[in-house]
Amino acid sequence: MHVGVLCFVLISGYFHIRPSWTGLFKLIFPLLVYYIPLTIYGIYVYDTPIKELLFLSNSPYWFVRVYLFLFLIAPVLNSFLENEKHRNYILAVLAFISIYMGMMNEPTLHNGKNIVYFSFLYVLGDFIKKNETAFFKIKTPILVLSYFIMNLLLVFLFCRNFNNAIGTAIWKFSYIYCSPILIINATLLFLIISRIRFHSSWINYLSGSAFTMYILHHQYVILYKLIGPTVEYFKSKSLNTCEFLIVLLLITIVIMLGCVFVDFFFKKIKREMIQFIPSEKFI
Repeated sequence: MHVGVLCFVLISGYFHIRPSWTGLFKLIFPLLVYYIPLTIYGIYVYDTPIKELLFLSNSPYWFVRVYLFLFLIAPVLNSFLENEKHRNYILAVLAFISIYMGMMNEPTLHNGKNIVYFSFLYVLGDFIKKNETAFFKIKTPILVLSYFIMNLLLVFLFCRNFNNAIGTAIWKFSYIYCSPILIINATLLFLIISRIRFHSSWINYLSGSAFTMYILHHQYVILYKLIGPTVEYFKSKSLNTCEFLIVLLLITIVIMLGCVFVDFFFKKIKREMIQFIPSEKFI
């Protein structure tokens, strides 16, 4: 059910990426102001390898790395998507390469953490947009019911067959990013959410800090020297399962609010810096 990455790329394909210098700056800004200073601190205090400063090639942020590739190649994909014949062809080809070959453990495509798979999701998002009228003929209750039934069955069957071949098969075909079941899962959730109409300045504000949350909480110093020891401390307190889950939830909320608070102070700096960056698209 971990469909966040998939939905993010589906949204990108639905609206299309229009690469510009401003967009590139917004993408790498959190790495420049959060990741690099914390990594320099880790180098001096925790002997973090100096190569970790190369935040694209040696950091744990595989998503940023692959999404940057997608950001740069988006104009090429957009040009193909203008023609219906080309659009259907590239969708079929990318689906074959990323799903079939990825599921067959081809080393360069396995797990879906690559530009081919992201390109497929991007084109799939565009396909949903172009065929929105047809998708809207499917009633929302049917989508919601399908989503919950599918996931309840997956969790139930996986828990009942955790240590046998059935459990292994469920994991392989429904968990890794390029698995067809996870793609169906993400598409269903995407279609459900696309029908919700509401306005909330709070949600818009919090969502604007989501990228900062990802960058900060996944940085080595924060994750292994702050969050990890905190969780281990509470784990050692002989809490029962329910109490420990409540503690984890509270820690999660504190981390999220802390990241929003930090991001609040840097947003003004980012707005000021954007004024000096050309807003032209790449091509």
